[in-house]
Amino acid sequence: MSDSRFSTSPAKFTIQINVLDKLQNSQGTPPNAKKYMDWNWTAEENAYVSLTMEKANSLFNIIRVKRSCPPETRDEMKVLIKDFMAFDHGRVAPHHLLDKIADFGTLLDCETVGVKRGTPMAKTPSHGGDPLATKMLVPMVSLRSSGPGQHRLTVVNPDTPESRALPGGIKSARVYRFIGTEPPAKLSQYESIGNAKRGLFLSQFADIEPPAENKKLYAWYIARYETTRSVVGDPCSPVKAEILLLTP
Repeated sequence: MSDSRFSTSPAKFTIQINVLDKLQNSQGTPPNAKKYMDWNWTAEENAYVSLTMEKANSLFNIIRVKRSCPPETRDEMKVLIKDFMAFDHGRVAPHHLLDKIADFGTLLDCETVGVKRGTPMAKTPSHGGDPLATKMLVPMVSLRSSGPGQHRLTVVNPDTPESRALPGGIKSARVYRFIGTEPPAKLSQYESIGNAKRGLFLSQFADIEPPAENKKLYAWYIARYETTRSVVGDPCSPVKAEILLLTP
């Protein structure tokens, strides 16, 4: 279990969700954007956290008065926390809200909301291999082929470039993409677009609009390994590929 999860205690959860909601709606980059956009959250995810915060505050205001708190209210609070956990890291279509903060946020963001994974605050496992050595593994991404509306990529372990198997202790190779006429200025501009399967990944962009002024459009790709302990490693060097748009 990652050590970046929220508490199941009603009091602690209410504090944490309030801190998270305040931070996600604070000033982002650029200043007219919200902080949650820096984390690659969607508007739906932003709204879900705000709604959860409002419900948690309402329920906890009743729970804190222990003598008059009905059991049904405590049960409702437990369901609210359980639903939030499932939304973040459940088995069915998880959104990985806190993992995105670890991946794209600043160290101050992580410290503010209590996300420890991927920061100096993370607990070092006391058993099983060398977690630092595993975390430092960096994959290599290359352009396999290019055609109208798509790029085919290869993601391999540079130590064993002829093999498509994942290294020991690694559960996935995440692929990220940035599309534009100029390269991205920071890591948070890359969007996670999926995991490579058996060392291969198909990047499609059929709905991309052509840039103005007849400029060429490019995609920049990076890849990052995720360990079996849910630690996401450092990104590889980016690969740039020109986008050939589908003709109408």
